[in-house]
Amino acid sequence: MIDYRDGLGDLVTSKGTISFQYGQRLPVTLVKKVVKSRLAEVRLATGGAAPTP
Repeated sequence: MIDYRDGLGDLVTSKGTISFQYGQRLPVTLVKKVVKSRLAEVRLATGGAAPTP
């Protein structure tokens, strides 16, 4: 989450969690970046066993 602190703005975060406001559109670009980054982390940790998006 630290990598995306600038893009998160006013969104409340905790370890591994982003809280989006109800009734507002999700920031799709930000969500895609976070998911791709997390998948890459899992791939590295498992030796490439994680599925691709």
